[in-house]
Amino acid sequence: MSILIIIILLFHRKEKEKHKYEIEYLSIQNQKYLLNTRLEIQEQTFNQISREIHDHIGQRLTLARLYVNELAPKIDGRELDLLHESSEMIEEAIRDLKSLSRSLTANIIQTEGLIPALQLEINRVKKITQTAIELQIIHDEKIPFMPEENELIIYRIIQEALQNIIRHAEASRVFICFIFKNNLLELTIQDNGKGFNQEEFNRDRSSHSSGLTNLKKRAEMLNGQFHIISSPGSGTTLSFKFTYSTNQTTSHATNQTSAA
Repeated sequence: MSILIIIILLFHRKEKEKHKYEIEYLSIQNQKYLLNTRLEIQEQTFNQISREIHDHIGQRLTLARLYVNELAPKIDGRELDLLHESSEMIEEAIRDLKSLSRSLTANIIQTEGLIPALQLEINRVKKITQTAIELQIIHDEKIPFMPEENELIIYRIIQEALQNIIRHAEASRVFICFIFKNNLLELTIQDNGKGFNQEEFNRDRSSHSSGLTNLKKRAEMLNGQFHIISSPGSGTTLSFKFTYSTNQTTSHATNQTSAA
């Protein structure tokens, strides 16, 4: 009788633990689903903004440039110089908007690949800020293949990190490094900005920008690791680790070795 009771208790305990693990698994899956949905909505919003920039703002600026150019033959002297300068400024604004529009849509990953897309984004950011940005790629042979959705997440991680640095860090230099080795991608984003007190941040994350939280959630989408190292006056280092497949290589891999 005692043995039977022990067996029943052990069975009950095992079933209870199994039920607990099932609940935890479902909770994790539900969190991933919600995060996936959130990111899909965000990408749809980016695509819509991109279309609005291209279809409305870009077209209006193009029309304004045409009007300015039509006035040129009717004006001379100092006014003509101002008109030419205005036309050049409108032309530059059109180019900047096209670059911004491309950076918002996921098509840039499909057409350019991760590293070339990042180089274009870095060049765009350099035009609107005085921050120097360096991109370094370290790998054995060819950069390993990653699905487009994974490349897009990594692309958005770096976009978000750069925006956080520009808004908050007051940095003059940013260093971005990719290391592909032994089925592991190590991504480091380092700035020489003002940094922050990491102990206070760990105690009360709610008081800080949602940017770092977004970075963590995006890393979790790839089952990656995310770490922050920072201190006041010493800048901030963001470190990510992701596993990847080595079965294939991307068609644009041979163009992904240069630094920006």
